Amino acid sequence: MWRHATAQLGLALYANGQFEEAAAKHRETLVAAQTALGWEHSDTLASANNLAMALRAEGKAQEAEAMYREVLEVMERVFGQEDPDSLAAASNLALALLEQEKWVEATDLLQTTLEATRRVLGAQSPRTLTMAANLATALEAQRRFSEAVVLHHERLDVLRVVCGRCHEETLMATEETTRALWAAGRPQDATKLQRATLRSTRETLGSDHPFTQAFEKSLAHSLLDLGQAEEAAALLHRALVEERRALGEDAVQVRATESMLGAALVAQGHAEEASALLTGTALSLERSCGSSHPQVLTVQGTLALAYADTGRRKEAENLHKVLSLEMRRISEDDLQGPYSEAVKAAQRLAQALQGRSMKGRCTRFCAQPLKSWWPSRWFRHWIKDKTT
Repeated sequence: MWRHATAQLGLALYANGQFEEAAAKHRETLVAAQTALGWEHSDTLASANNLAMALRAEGKAQEAEAMYREVLEVMERVFGQEDPDSLAAASNLALALLEQEKWVEATDLLQTTLEATRRVLGAQSPRTLTMAANLATALEAQRRFSEAVVLHHERLDVLRVVCGRCHEETLMATEETTRALWAAGRPQDATKLQRATLRSTRETLGSDHPFTQAFEKSLAHSLLDLGQAEEAAALLHRALVEERRALGEDAVQVRATESMLGAALVAQGHAEEASALLTGTALSLERSCGSSHPQVLTVQGTLALAYADTGRRKEAENLHKVLSLEMRRISEDDLQGPYSEAVKAAQRLAQALQGRSMKGRCTRFCAQPLKSWWPSRWFRHWIKDKTT
């Protein structure tokens, strides 16, 4: 009874983001279970798995890997390699490998585990879909984008059948498939998928539904990359009207949409309109998020571009100095990650200050539009929490 209560407390602490405290409780449970039941009991293995899960969340992926390996070795020996819990343990080990960027080993393990899970649980099992998503992530990290696209499409087809075309999980998989298509050099296929999804969400959920608005922005994002700024601006105008009505003028999400719209206006050559819009956007985002937030720097870069295109060179140069100063404080990893759009804005701003107009240029300045609706779930983790 004490072990069960402690285990549940550990899971509750984990769910609350208190990972160090959760790990301590799972250690207590593991020691007690080992003493009373031995390593090969399912409760002991569950406690070890949950401890590894908490260690991963603490950022201790190496310790988590060692624990997962021990759990997997025992589970495969006791229950067999194709037992569902053994397969889940193998998947969890792969996550610890992914977080240490051990891409090849993680990929091999996930491919083997995915094939077995399909045989044992079927193609429509949530675990199968989870493993497919994680394998696609590993492939993308190795720039094996074409293989990743195949996995994304297979997963998306299953989700459409099981959950429906407009379910949140299906829409999230659609966006992941779109990004993989872009990475694979297939932007037209990506945009075709986005258009079809937007039609479905409008018909099923309505034009004012948050998911519909998210896909309007997602499609607009792609259209900006393709140089189709006029259609992108029309989509963003519509999304902005709905968001302002639902969330108010100063919501961060509304300001992010304004930032995208400003980029579309600059690309069309409407720099005066863009600067009028983005001045308030930049100030509001800085108040809400702080001066070093990636979205703030991105908006500042777009605003400076608008200034440069309207002859307000001094103001553009001042913003360029601010942007450059902030960028020097950011780590190389972050510049390639959450700040990548701000980096692009800074690069294009440098071009504009050298006398090049931004009209008609690709202006992908904004953060990924769906992140405000679907938080990034890079790795999926299965939790075995049954303890008695």
